[in-house]
Amino acid sequence: GSRERMTRIGKAVAEHAVTMWPNVSALHGALSRIRWLAGQGEKSVAANEAAIQARPGDLALRLACADALHRGGHNTKALNVLDEALRLAPESPALLTAMGVVLDELDRPLDGLRVLRRAAEVAPSRSAQPNLLSTLLRAGQPEEVLRIVNELRAEQPHEQYLIACATTAMRMLNHPEYRLWCDYERMVRTYEIPPPQGFFTTEAFNAGLAVLLRTQHKTNAHPLDQYIPNGSQTSRSLLTLDEPVIKHFLAAMDVAVRDYVGRLAENDPVGARRAKHSRYSGLWSVRLTDGGYQPNHVHDRGWISSAYCVSVMPGERPKDPRAGWLKFGEPNRPPAGCGPEKFVEPHPGLLVLFPSYMWHGTVPFEGSERLSMAFDLVPS
Repeated sequence: GSRERMTRIGKAVAEHAVTMWPNVSALHGALSRIRWLAGQGEKSVAANEAAIQARPGDLALRLACADALHRGGHNTKALNVLDEALRLAPESPALLTAMGVVLDELDRPLDGLRVLRRAAEVAPSRSAQPNLLSTLLRAGQPEEVLRIVNELRAEQPHEQYLIACATTAMRMLNHPEYRLWCDYERMVRTYEIPPPQGFFTTEAFNAGLAVLLRTQHKTNAHPLDQYIPNGSQTSRSLLTLDEPVIKHFLAAMDVAVRDYVGRLAENDPVGARRAKHSRYSGLWSVRLTDGGYQPNHVHDRGWISSAYCVSVMPGERPKDPRAGWLKFGEPNRPPAGCGPEKFVEPHPGLLVLFPSYMWHGTVPFEGSERLSMAFDLVPS
């Protein structure tokens, strides 16, 4: 298919570039990720490893190698690469931070925390603090998370990742304010979208939208830096497309968006940000194939986020009755006892709206295609 052809072309270009400029770590990172996509597993970093042999003191090459291995899920090998690199530069904040993340992924959060604290000591800055939060939660230290978040939010009150970490800490502490932020029954709302003007049925509209989106996934999806196993996400905002079907889509969302914003209470944390107007700050599409899923995440710069189901072609006998469903409340690296708290079954024409700080992802899909649209809304 065109994805495989593009991967082959990209691989050839990257291989040539690495030959021309063997000491540019970004090129090695790109080549490793292309090879990983082509199914080469740990061997995807072979060129990077050869470059390290030739230039053992080049820490950027070592960091690129560890990053590619980590993205591919080869964390034990990534840890070995970082170990060797830290022997050369034991005080490198970038290497220490990378090692802390990998240790956490290897289910060693206490070791990871020790290394991340060292990174924060070596280069004390506000930007080092958020790196600690996920690992602190997994290490069972939610009180410290709340303290750090309170300090950081003094300058960045609307940073959604900080709020997500704080709500997880509240959940771990059985904090009475948790449900003020994460009342899933009230704050996650679903809407059946009527056919836009000019379409007899929502099905007809979705069929046309799906044709456009599949084209975008072929030509504009760059999954190298996306953590969407067996899936792709369009790389640029679809708001830039001068396509009638996109304008129809946004117009169709309008009534539901206004209803959602209108129901927000001024004294709740989401409603407190409501302004006279709001605008779409991004529009993209995600396409999952069999076994594909979106890892749990939040939208850092959002306010209200969404998921609109365009097409679902499920398998005949799914092993998991919730295959492909949206799930809410489970962090990207969940501490013990912090699994999903709400599930929503998608079907074409269904729009789901929720606060951008809520952890959300999908249960692995079973079938040939799950095609969705998403946008963020921000006050303006």
